[in-house]
Amino acid sequence: MSRHTPLWFTDFGQGADAPIRLFTFAHAGGGASVFSNWNKALPGVHVLAARLPGRESRIAETAHSAMDTLTDALAEQIAPRLDRPFVFYGHSLGGLIAFELAHRLRELGLRQPERLLIGAYRSPDRKSPHPQLHALTDTDLVTGLKRYDSMPQSIIGSPELMALLTPMLRADFSLFETYTYRERTPLDRPIVVYYGNDDRMIEPAEMDGWRTKSNAHVRLHPIDAGHFFHLGNETELLELVAKEMRCIMPVHSAHKA
Repeated sequence: MSRHTPLWFTDFGQGADAPIRLFTFAHAGGGASVFSNWNKALPGVHVLAARLPGRESRIAETAHSAMDTLTDALAEQIAPRLDRPFVFYGHSLGGLIAFELAHRLRELGLRQPERLLIGAYRSPDRKSPHPQLHALTDTDLVTGLKRYDSMPQSIIGSPELMALLTPMLRADFSLFETYTYRERTPLDRPIVVYYGNDDRMIEPAEMDGWRTKSNAHVRLHPIDAGHFFHLGNETELLELVAKEMRCIMPVHSAHKA
């Protein structure tokens, strides 16, 4: 295992002996701590939350602003962790990262996730209709952030905090605002897409394109919530994720031996 790998993923000190892994990827502006409760809530699953440069304990590092370079780095760092069955869960921007990382692993001939769980991200072949933020001035970027419900006003209203966070936020928005979808052979693993019925940033119709992104089963699952249901409706989401993990566990029970 690469000596750098622990820096990129954390399990918060729990679940390392579980037979199946779940790699999680946070929304734009979010970090590994978003998933700090998941190992306790998913017994038998080793949850590894991605720790990307530019946020939380890695705030001093330069955040990635291009999807290709980020997935290249993630593929290198995740490779030593693919010694057992695994699943990806990504929320919003994290969903796009998970999707592209699955393709990158396939291109490298590495093990594929047993299934891909996507939260609150439109089909990757659909461009966001919202005004782009990554190229705006700092002042205009902060103004544009107010349409996102996940960032408290106490942070947006603090010039000191925003000065610290703006480079990471700008890079995160650049990741999906400059992203160009490439037509490739569909993945061959199931995809489950969760979306909020009250999401003000994504229309349910924008999810339909996910059905063509895998040759295996693709299921769209609505949740009575807004965009950040992994925060406000965490218990409900964890129950849904646990159900998906249980579907995989019997198939790979021999791994425990």
